[in-house]
Amino acid sequence: MKRLIFTLIFLCTILNFIVAKDYTIVHASDIHFLTQRIAEVDEHFMKVIQNADGKVTHLTPELTSAFVYDMLKLKPDAIILSGDLTLNGALESHEDLIKTLKPLVKANIPVLVIPGNHDCDGSAYVFKDNETYEIDSITSS
Repeated sequence: MKRLIFTLIFLCTILNFIVAKDYTIVHASDIHFLTQRIAEVDEHFMKVIQNADGKVTHLTPELTSAFVYDMLKLKPDAIILSGDLTLNGALESHEDLIKTLKPLVKANIPVLVIPGNHDCDGSAYVFKDNETYEIDSITSS
């Protein structure tokens, strides 16, 4: 993944010299998007995220929407979203992340998405009724 990102940045730099144009490329990583369709923000859920890395996991839909809003104002030449796009690879989270990013595509802002280890082939979970239930994660195949 690092090699791909480096290659993209290198190619954009070369293109900049060739066409003498400044480019704005935005890179964001580790969004860990979790749709509210599979997560109730209850006492159990808050305890789970407080004991994990994602202390603001319950805010990822709002944070991602704010990011999209800022990018629509900035109008970069491209956006790279790398690694851990979703919290745990749940299909619902991927679907809602796509919906959230759709305005960027409609605004003709290219979005390069590179999945990470949290995005497929693992265990996904639903957080409802003060409990955690395992569901299928999407697969890389």
